[in-house]
This record gives sequence, structure tokens and C-alpha cells, in this order.
Amino acid sequence: MRGMMGIEAEKAWMEEAMNKKNEFYFSIVKMENDKLIGNCGLHDISYPNRTGTVGIFIGDEENRSRGLGTEVLRLLLDYGFHYLNLNNIMLNVKSFNERAIKCYKKVGFKEFGRRRQSYFLNGKYYDDVKMDILAEEFQESYIKNKNV
Repeated sequence: MRGMMGIEAEKAWMEEAMNKKNEFYFSIVKMENDKLIGNCGLHDISYPNRTGTVGIFIGDEENRSRGLGTEVLRLLLDYGFHYLNLNNIMLNVKSFNERAIKCYKKVGFKEFGRRRQSYFLNGKYYDDVKMDILAEEFQESYIKNKNV
């Protein structure tokens, strides 16, 4: 599991991850200026169990709290549930990341577990929060090009 990392470390991780099978990664690009602002993906996919894990990274602070994460998550969930035929998609988030937790709940994720005081940062312990969403809880369709 990845912790907090800088943009260069994130790029290196992304390059390595792109070579794995049964994992799907995408760049997040602003349409108005074609600027790369982050990445996202579905990984740890188990087709027999129809499960996967979602991850999202938006770099610069100026691109956060603008609804971009919500839009990206909805697109990823649409892809995971309606194109990859997954039934359960989960994520991990640190308890201090309240903005992300609010976004995940807005999209429909529910907390199903918590590993208490498992992450140490700047002299404090934080919980690792586990959240998931089921296909039956996500009925929307956000992908415009249905030929994906």
C-alpha cells in the first residue's frame, strides 16, 4: 500500500503499475488546457470474486475541492461495475484525509472497517479506514463513449 508521496515518486509508481496485468490506470487531464493533474485506477482485481480496489491521486492543491475527484470516482465506478463486471470495489484512506472521506461518501462508499492507529505521521497516529461500494448501490452511468 502506498503512503503519501511526491509527484516524482508517483510518476515512478505509475510507470511500474502500468506493466501489471488485470490493473487499469488512467491519467486525469483537465480538458480546457490538456494539463495532467493526477492519476487513478482499479487494481487488485479478482475476476472470480468480482472485486477490486480503487485509487486516486490529484496533485496540486488548486485542483482539489472542485468536484474533480467525485467526477473521476464516478467514471471509475461506472467502468468497474459496468465494463469489468465487478460487484465490490473498495478503497483505503487515512483518517486525517477528511476531504477524501467526504468525497467517497458522496459517491456512495461506506466504511466497513478501520485499522486503528496504524499510520504514524508527524508525531501522531492515524487510522487506516476501509470503505467499499457494491454494484447494486451504484446504478448511474457516467461514461459518454459506450464503446470503451
